[in-house]
Order: sequence, then C-alpha cells, then structure tokens
Amino acid sequence: MNRSQKYSVLAVMAAIAGLAPLSAQAQGPAAPAAMAAADSALTPALLTKMLALVSAKGQDGKVAPRFASALGLSAPDQPWPNHQVVAGNTDANHYIAVGPGAGSDILFTARTPSGVTAIRVSRAGSLMSAMSLDVATHAITPLNPADAQAALAAECAFWAPIIDGFLGQK
Repeated sequence: MNRSQKYSVLAVMAAIAGLAPLSAQAQGPAAPAAMAAADSALTPALLTKMLALVSAKGQDGKVAPRFASALGLSAPDQPWPNHQVVAGNTDANHYIAVGPGAGSDILFTARTPSGVTAIRVSRAGSLMSAMSLDVATHAITPLNPADAQAALAAECAFWAPIIDGFLGQK
C-alpha cells in the first residue's frame, strides 16, 4: 500500500468516525433469517480457509464505533476489535475481519475510492447485516438481502481463487 492509499484509508476511517448518529433502524443487524440464502457463495470449505488465513496471517485492528454499531457488531460508541487480513486489486482493497472469541462474527469489507461495502456474517455462514458507505457524502445505507447476498458473492469470488496462495506463503 503506497502513501496515498494509506492516506485514503485514514480519510475513510476519519469519515466513518465523524458520522452523525444513525437512525434506530440502521443501528441493529437485520434478522439472520431475512438475510440468509440457501445458495450462498460462502461455502463451509471457503469459510474454513478464510478463518485459517486470518488466524495465521492476520493483524489486530478495530472497526470505528459508528460503523461497527450500524452493523450490530458493537454497542454505540464502542469500536469492534478484530483480527484481519487485507488483499487488494486494481478496483478495491478487500478485508476479512474476525472478532474476538470462538463464536464471533466475520466482517467482509471492500473499500474503493468512492465507497465502502461491509457484510457481517455469522460463523455458520448466515448473513447478519450489510451496509454501504458513500465516502463523498458519509451516508451509510443498509443493504437489502439481495444486494447483501450479491456483495457477499463478490467477496467470495475475490477471495476463493487467491486464498490458497496466501495460506501457502511463509
């Protein structure tokens, strides 16, 4: 990651931290049953590899309080501590973050210059909540189940062909 990309990450993090309080609807996660889909791209085998990658290669991080709260990962004004990995391509940086504890949820994030998409998934693979952030306006928008499933499928399509290579690196 070059210097301008690091400054972009800091700018996004500052934008997230400076957001106005969210509406009550956006603060809690969507019901798991409403978000779950039988044909999820997140297979048990891929999820197992993702968890192994984060465990072996991840670094400690924190998700900003208002962003974490909007996804239902933390109480208002509390960051969400996690262990995470990041990989990038020409379009976006992609993150997998796992919270503390054996039953903690997983957060998939794709960050582009114009926005951030985040998908919260349970350890069982069920979609819990998802949202997008417009970097220019700082607006956070909850994703409907179909858009959340599509975003999760896109993250799985990004990670599936490269994860074995990351796991094989020393």
